[in-house]
Amino acid sequence: MAGYEYGPVFQGVEAVWRRGEEVFARVVLGEEECGGVGAFGVHPALLDAALHAGLLPGDGSGLVAPRLPFVWSGVRLHATG
Repeated sequence: MAGYEYGPVFQGVEAVWRRGEEVFARVVLGEEECGGVGAFGVHPALLDAALHAGLLPGDGSGLVAPRLPFVWSGVRLHATG
């Protein structure tokens, strides 16, 4: 993706689709990683995959420009599992 290389754990996006302004994604975690999910509120690889899906350009061009969040504020985890 635009010169970035991701290891196999961080390649969990299976599908992305849009309905108007809404973005939906199917993200998965490999079997090898599932045993350790209890150590996280949200597994980092799943969060990364979901963010990739939400940050794709919405212009229909198919071009992927890296738009990554580097600053977070006001983020809360309301549920786990």
